[in-house]
Amino acid sequence: MTEIAEWLVAHKIALGEVLSIYAIAGVLHTTGKIAFAWLKARRMHKMLKDVPLAEYDNPEGFLGFFAGLRKNIKRDKDWFNEVTAGKSISKMIGMRFEPSQVWLIVRDPLCIRHFLKDSFEKYSKPRPTE
Repeated sequence: MTEIAEWLVAHKIALGEVLSIYAIAGVLHTTGKIAFAWLKARRMHKMLKDVPLAEYDNPEGFLGFFAGLRKNIKRDKDWFNEVTAGKSISKMIGMRFEPSQVWLIVRDPLCIRHFLKDSFEKYSKPRPTE
């Protein structure tokens, strides 16, 4: 017998009890991650409340801009150009509870220079895996 099995037998802990503890821990962990992501997304929405929304179909839908992006996936650059035309900066929101689906689209050359050259170190960047 392995050490863990011997310990379980010595302490008379049933396998069902161990599995139920793991199940409860898993549910609590998943609930915490979802709640944290929702709070983070809510904070992002509040920060960007004054930024104009890009003009894509059904911005309040469950998928947000991903529904339009999926339809135009072969011409995604043209689609981004169409939905943000005439706006120097705009936001696009996918699923409202997911922080990685809040996108800020910047088209103004002065703003782009500010982000990429003048004040590059001031802004956070996503990790390469995001």
